[in-house]
Amino acid sequence: MPFLIDYRHEAFAEFRARGETLDDAYELAGYERGRGHGARLAAKPEIAARIAELEAELKIERENLEAEREALCGADLKQTLLTMLRLAKASEMVGTPAALKEAAELAMAAHKLYVQWEKASNQ
Repeated sequence: MPFLIDYRHEAFAEFRARGETLDDAYELAGYERGRGHGARLAAKPEIAARIAELEAELKIERENLEAEREALCGADLKQTLLTMLRLAKASEMVGTPAALKEAAELAMAAHKLYVQWEKASNQ
């Protein structure tokens, strides 16, 4: 399904797919917060279909990231660090609180790994 024609509908669908509440997604999409308006918008068939499509895309992206993370086990240090930082950036772009936490944890883990390598190589 292509983007929704109304840019605010598209923004609403994207925020919902990322895990925002109905009211928050409605407001973040540029509407004034209202009673139940987010629920009514989400119930429209074309918007519900777009939300489902975006959720499926995000699920595939997360699965790919997880597979890439698992493949790190046999990689050299430089590649491991670069991949960890790319995963952190991708998680950060998802924008949900859980993804932001994951991004911070990945960045910190990459930093710790680099510091340990640097200490070992200087001895």
